[in-house]
Amino acid sequence: RDAAVSFACLQLDQFIKLYGEDGGCDEGPSYWGHAAASLFDCLCILSDLTNGAFDKLFHEPLVRNLGEYICHAHIGGAKFANYEDAHFHFRVSYDLVYRFGQKIQSRMMEQLGVALYRLYIREDGGTLKTTPNTHAHYRYMRQLCSFAELDAAGEGAFPLEESAFLPQLEMIAERQAGGSTQGLYLSAKAGRNNISHNHNDIGSFMLFSDGCPALVDIGSGQYTSKTFSDRRYEIFWTTGAYHNLPVFNGVDQKVCTEKETRGVSYEKHEGVTVFSADIAHCYPVSAGVTDWRRTFTFDRPRACVRLEDKGVLAGEHNTVQWMFLSPLCPEVTADGVLLRVEGGRDVRMTVPAGLAIDVQEVSTENDPALEEGWGKCLYRTVVSAETGTEAQAEFVFEQV
Repeated sequence: RDAAVSFACLQLDQFIKLYGEDGGCDEGPSYWGHAAASLFDCLCILSDLTNGAFDKLFHEPLVRNLGEYICHAHIGGAKFANYEDAHFHFRVSYDLVYRFGQKIQSRMMEQLGVALYRLYIREDGGTLKTTPNTHAHYRYMRQLCSFAELDAAGEGAFPLEESAFLPQLEMIAERQAGGSTQGLYLSAKAGRNNISHNHNDIGSFMLFSDGCPALVDIGSGQYTSKTFSDRRYEIFWTTGAYHNLPVFNGVDQKVCTEKETRGVSYEKHEGVTVFSADIAHCYPVSAGVTDWRRTFTFDRPRACVRLEDKGVLAGEHNTVQWMFLSPLCPEVTADGVLLRVEGGRDVRMTVPAGLAIDVQEVSTENDPALEEGWGKCLYRTVVSAETGTEAQAEFVFEQV
């Protein structure tokens, strides 16, 4: 038994070393349950076996950050920022979030756990549906023992942080006002294109209006043998061209073993958040881009989000295409695009004058996982520009 516990601790140490100080899960929030939450299971088991001797580890800042990542990735209701292979529709282990919060004394996690519990009961028609967890028996047994406490915890309101920045993961989450889904919500990322369950999506973002999707991350399709082979990036939903990113001269992002982003910065002052990174190194030489700074500005006083791209290209004649992915059919207008948001206020995307706008359907019918999340299709708005060695464009998003 001593040998088994020692070996388990060694493995947990190796797992923790994979994380930055911010505790961000680079596989996306639907994998949090297999990652930080599994670490929590293991620490609980160790404490159970040793009369609480491992409880002191719950006071470690990294363990706290590993837990609270799920709060930073929460958009509203049952929605989470589903980067990489995360699905848009998935259920978080509400009781585990609650118990994790108790152990690390995080009121934010406790609130999220209770609010999700109440939400899932309503979604299930008043009686919560539970399925035995065949690969995590300890977690399932603890879940069965948690219902009375969750019932006694009251209704619970979602914590809904106004602003979050994870410096090692290089991800932001910004909303108009803390504690409310009303207004715009922006999540954006930098980071690396050489991670587990990777999508080539550095610089991508998602935008919600009143808690409802306007621009989205496609997430993961159905897993096949191809998904985890050397042909992974032949699958369209892993590529940069199907994320909210620019494509240069018909070439999108690549996998690179080095750190691709440069000069990542984050500032918040008087209600205005600015997040910026040079993403040029995420593209191969054939794309012909040598410098490309992408800047997101969440301007709360003016209730808008601005996306500015500015860069230098190698050739004299270049084509830049900006991709915007949405579950809503965009309406092309005189000054840009209108997204009629289901359940929230519509979003107007102002496009620089003179740029061509094309709307394309992205079929999901041959992929059960994508169809479950998005229905029969998504829509990709392609904004195109012909340019010389320098290029610049600003897109403004506002509720209407």
